[in-house]
Amino acid sequence: MEPNSSSGDEFFDACETEDQIDLYQRSCTVQYKAEAVSIKTDFQTSSFENSPTHIARSYTEAVPPLPRAHAMPVENKSVHDFEIEKPKDQPVVLLEHNGDYKITKKEFNEFNNLQLLQEIELPHRENNVICILKFSYDSRKLTVGGSNGRIIIFDVNLSAGGAISSVPSHILNEHNGPVTDISWSRQNNLLSSSADGTVKLWSSSQDSSIDTIQLPCEVSAVTFNPIDSNYFVTASGDLIIRLFRFPDKIIEGFYQAPGEITSICYSPSGEFLAVGIDKGQVVLYQGRSDHKLRLGTTLICRNRRGLLSGGKRVTGLEFMDEEHLCVTTNDSNIRLYRYKDNLLLQKYKGTENIKFPIRSSLSEDGEHLLCGSEKGRIFIWNTNRSCDSPGKNNSHESFCPRKKKCPEYAVFAPIKIVNMVQKGISNESTEIKHVIFTIGSKQNIRVFANQSKLNNS
Repeated sequence: MEPNSSSGDEFFDACETEDQIDLYQRSCTVQYKAEAVSIKTDFQTSSFENSPTHIARSYTEAVPPLPRAHAMPVENKSVHDFEIEKPKDQPVVLLEHNGDYKITKKEFNEFNNLQLLQEIELPHRENNVICILKFSYDSRKLTVGGSNGRIIIFDVNLSAGGAISSVPSHILNEHNGPVTDISWSRQNNLLSSSADGTVKLWSSSQDSSIDTIQLPCEVSAVTFNPIDSNYFVTASGDLIIRLFRFPDKIIEGFYQAPGEITSICYSPSGEFLAVGIDKGQVVLYQGRSDHKLRLGTTLICRNRRGLLSGGKRVTGLEFMDEEHLCVTTNDSNIRLYRYKDNLLLQKYKGTENIKFPIRSSLSEDGEHLLCGSEKGRIFIWNTNRSCDSPGKNNSHESFCPRKKKCPEYAVFAPIKIVNMVQKGISNESTEIKHVIFTIGSKQNIRVFANQSKLNNS
């Protein structure tokens, strides 16, 4: 049975302006005019003079920057006006959560005792309909980006029970369009891509960018090479994947994609690059010793029959390990592949994800998968990656992180944060299994702890 499209007041609960509602009703289609741009590298000059109007239909452009007259000004207080809180070694207090918990076609509960750990006010959230949540490699930074063009960095106080500082350490405000992707390096540098056609390199310790690369059109995704942070890959509206090398910004390779690129992700070893396409395809490239890419196989992530058999956008890619790849698509399905064999292992069903760029998230041990939805619920499945026979996974638990129904984004916190929350719990009979970060369109961040009682017998 195909999922129903979200509609009505509930679906647009987060979209308060008529302009934004109209954008979603037009299936997130936006026209961009690409002006003549000249890109110079040390070995090449590419001219785009007299280029025609460029029309791109990308989920990352669902909410372009509002006109200056309507954009939310940087008011109230800048990040420097706040008194930065110092970490306090205090016990973590678990607040009651009265979320609407449900279990569907599953024989046992694992997430029925979620407790609200913290609520973090998000500055300038009024214009942030689409959200991206990313943790740094060392788990000490949380970044939030999205359609308002800002990137907000919060410190994670690992010495204070894993609590997030209620005041952002940095607000990065140089992009002139929606932020489409964020990538951390192992050295705690940050790359961001935007619909304004730029990729920016940031240090996590300062508010201004270190470097900017201008591309000929909107940039839909960016990622560091996980092994060598001198290399990174961009995907843009001209259907070109570009391999760059820092610090001289030399383009080491151009690769033509078979369609509009909506997501990219490296495997943990950097051996493979997965490229998500708008028609339910994932193209795999194999990395060579010089970091250049060689075309590999293609995964077809589509329903075999029905209205969505033509394929929908790939909204998220995440490697579980060197053998398994998780693919989120706008047909309300999440698929787990053993990608080297082109074998579909599981199709996770239950969420509603038709128009928004909602991505799934794997727990660090690979045992659980969660995903937000357009109507405000968070869904959690057992991955069943060792299952012998492929099949549909309709067994899940779900909850509403807030009373207001809106598109919801969620990620599992790294294990370091889980361990620190456990250390901060004063009740020794409570075990913290998982920590989940959620953010709704135009909403604050809410942090939940999945706890269970230890048997002391």
